[in-house]
Amino acid sequence: MIVNNCLIRIFLNFNKFYVFYEMIHTQIGKKIQVPKSDNGGEFVNKSMHEFLRENGLIHQTSCPNTPQQNDVTERKNRKLLEMTRVMIFDVQVPTRFWPEVVATSAYLLTGYPLRSNHRTSLQIVATHTNIPPV
Repeated sequence: MIVNNCLIRIFLNFNKFYVFYEMIHTQIGKKIQVPKSDNGGEFVNKSMHEFLRENGLIHQTSCPNTPQQNDVTERKNRKLLEMTRVMIFDVQVPTRFWPEVVATSAYLLTGYPLRSNHRTSLQIVATHTNIPPV
């Protein structure tokens, strides 16, 4: 039996969302109230719709293929890729280490203070839960 790759991607994305939803609830003690996504197929499907309805969540979507409406996410992704490229090309790290460099960039970005309150993302999360020492 051949399974459509698009259906597999939708299923995996819904499962990732569910795991993230449960993690936020368990670790921080908060519930996601209004998930936002683009209007692509990953989060606009029957499984997701049923989950949102059963949990009383309001799903907000933007127009498909309009990164302008996802400005915060797009800026963070752009910043992540820019940092990754700098590390790869300026420091001459072999491109086979791309995944590790992306992970390092993400780690560094969570350590930068946010402009609005001069605290890092990790410090903000730490106000809601106990973070084990490294």
